[in-house]
Amino acid sequence: PAADIFGQATEVCNIYNYCGSTASYYGEDTPFNLIGGGFCPIPNDGIFAGTIENNSWLKFQALSTSATFDFTVTGGATCIGGIQVAVFDYDENTQTFSLKSPCAFTDGGSLGSFSLTASSLTVGEMYYVMIDGNAGDQCDYTIGAGTGVAIMYAGPDQAVCGSSATLNATATINQGTWTVLSGTGTFVDEHDPNTVVNGLTLGSNVFVWSSLSDLCGSASDTVTITSNSCLPVTMLDLSASYIGDKTVGVHWATATEINNDYFTVERSENGFDFYPVAELDGQGTSNMVHHYTINDNVPKRITYYYRIRQTDFDGTNSVSQVVTALPGEGESDAIMIESNENNGITVYFTASEEMNFDLILYDLAGRLIYLENVEASDGPNAWEIPSHALPSGMSMIVLQNNTYIYHKKIIR
Repeated sequence: PAADIFGQATEVCNIYNYCGSTASYYGEDTPFNLIGGGFCPIPNDGIFAGTIENNSWLKFQALSTSATFDFTVTGGATCIGGIQVAVFDYDENTQTFSLKSPCAFTDGGSLGSFSLTASSLTVGEMYYVMIDGNAGDQCDYTIGAGTGVAIMYAGPDQAVCGSSATLNATATINQGTWTVLSGTGTFVDEHDPNTVVNGLTLGSNVFVWSSLSDLCGSASDTVTITSNSCLPVTMLDLSASYIGDKTVGVHWATATEINNDYFTVERSENGFDFYPVAELDGQGTSNMVHHYTINDNVPKRITYYYRIRQTDFDGTNSVSQVVTALPGEGESDAIMIESNENNGITVYFTASEEMNFDLILYDLAGRLIYLENVEASDGPNAWEIPSHALPSGMSMIVLQNNTYIYHKKIIR
């Protein structure tokens, strides 16, 4: 916490999102020429425009000639007027304070979110932040160092896909060094605050960013990088259907893509042997929904199987589930399905002439799970599919030959 006495000012080596309070246990501390009750602009006999009741002290090292602090002040019923804030330089030889921030922030309290900038600073020198509750108010506050403040901050924790990450530490005046606390990692440049670390272990990896500082001596901060085995592409939808006599439309959509170079559309006539028929560029890395469509001109009007192969920039690839494109959409009323006494199903079909068909059963993923060659006579026909061939859930009955194709969904 901030110190109650100037001479014991807390050395803030990581002022990033520092949390404090103007609590009641802080007393009035007005050393040397620090005088409360002056007016803005401050006259020669006063340094602090407001009165001082419960002030406390922090100190920091300047990284440039100006430093900005972002404050957020809360506190409810005990924090009506907010806080008064000042940044001081202290001369040890003359034992005097000089104000480096606008006196308006000392003349009255500030609530909510605001920024305070101290100017005319000397790089590398120590400066003091005094925070006082307006009229003794007890407030909670956080400080985010904007610019010009030497801090020791290893950067935000990250969750990444794969074995590499870019670290985002804040540079200090002196050179810093990355080391591994737990997990694994190899730094491209161990002294670069924004280096790339490779060779992450799946799960948690903790790294330390440390530096020698005139203010804090050996100071450090840690960051956790969580490596996940992420799917390169999250599919929302994949479908294939006839949109013309010998044209199949293949459509898919993605919710996310990670390092995705391109998609390859692959087609098969038997569900096992696939061949590429089209290639589309991916989106690289994206968290937006993207839709893709290709029209595949096929050599004959039969059932085809389609899948999407996704390839990363590093050449690795993955394959989607298989979907089917069935000709004769809308003709399924020609087939009637009933359960039979053997817990299987009976397929009823009325033919206009004698002909042979393949009676096929596909599961929801488009895999062939039953095939029988049947003879249809002119008139009503009935064929049984045994119970052991029937999957639970949804499946597709297909009756086809070189001329006709009929299909119907069933649910068990």
